[in-house]
Amino acid sequence: MANVTTTKKLAYWSTAEIKNKILEVVKGRDLEPLKAKVEFYKNELALYFAELSGRNPI
Repeated sequence: MANVTTTKKLAYWSTAEIKNKILEVVKGRDLEPLKAKVEFYKNELALYFAELSGRNPI
């Protein structure tokens, strides 16, 4: 479940800041098994992508 405080903070971040944060967080994770990547998405990245999707639903 997403942290409400973090969700509120993301509303104030620019789109570029969110994208840069995603790039920073995923750097060096290319070689992980697919299962680990899926769990990482669910636990760490889903919040960022949900915010970006709300800004531009296309």
